[in-house]
Amino acid sequence: MTDRRHVTLLATIAASLSLGVTTGVFASESISRVLKPEDKIEAPKRSYHALSNPVIIRVENSDAMVQMRVAFSSMDDRTSIAVKRQDAAISSAVMIDMTEAGPAIIGGDLDKKAIRSRIRHVTEDVIRGGGTSPIIEDVYLTDFLILNFYS
Repeated sequence: MTDRRHVTLLATIAASLSLGVTTGVFASESISRVLKPEDKIEAPKRSYHALSNPVIIRVENSDAMVQMRVAFSSMDDRTSIAVKRQDAAISSAVMIDMTEAGPAIIGGDLDKKAIRSRIRHVTEDVIRGGGTSPIIEDVYLTDFLILNFYS
């Protein structure tokens, strides 16, 4: 009876090792073979890019204007390059989208989180149109002014 248990235990251990299931000791040995203490591991770097000009929109059916400066962060170099290269197209697309949202911005129906989300989606569409798959980490509104002119 004892021999059967040993055979079953040995068969289980052998099967586990052949499938790559290892204990912590085996895992630490395999990692130490791949990574040496002198190896340097660099974390990805986040890059920031602000649109060169502020986005200024005139709100439909009112005397108000909205001015905002927009910046993006990304940990993907291709996205950062695409944002810099398509700066004018992104500004234009954001201006068109925000013009449609102008009354909701003035009325308080659209909060800054929703505005940032809309800007992100518009920017991703522009970048995707240029042939790059965008990975935008975050959108920042560095300036946000609502100017109300009374006639």
